[in-house]
Amino acid sequence: MKQRLPKPEEISRCLEMLFGSAPEVSEAPAVEAAWTATYVTDEDEPVAWCSFDLPAAAYLGSALSMIPKPGADDAVKEASLSKMMVSNLYEVANIFSSFFMGKGTPHLRLVEVEEKVDGPEPLARFSIDIPGYGKGSVSFAAL
Repeated sequence: MKQRLPKPEEISRCLEMLFGSAPEVSEAPAVEAAWTATYVTDEDEPVAWCSFDLPAAAYLGSALSMIPKPGADDAVKEASLSKMMVSNLYEVANIFSSFFMGKGTPHLRLVEVEEKVDGPEPLARFSIDIPGYGKGSVSFAAL
């Protein structure tokens, strides 16, 4: 594996900068992916993935532009994100690209965030309690 993987405290610090308060982040046993971000190298080779379960996708996508919690809860209940939530989730996933890069790792970039895309087996799984919204899970995989 050439890319690095994040630690819980890195995720918490990043989201605190975005949302103004630090979420609780802990390791999680499994993540049922509803949305997946795909990252590629400068040669367009897929090398990293970040998957979000439905609550994480809805809550992170809502928190970025302060969509009210009832709207985020409806998205989870209906299993359908609004266009704004998807756009916001893309921005969060783009920021998460920094988790994969470090000293000596190749540069990568986000190319897409799609519903239910399967990537390789996750190497890191986290539960995130997004302040004011609720808990969701995120996983990271890299080659």
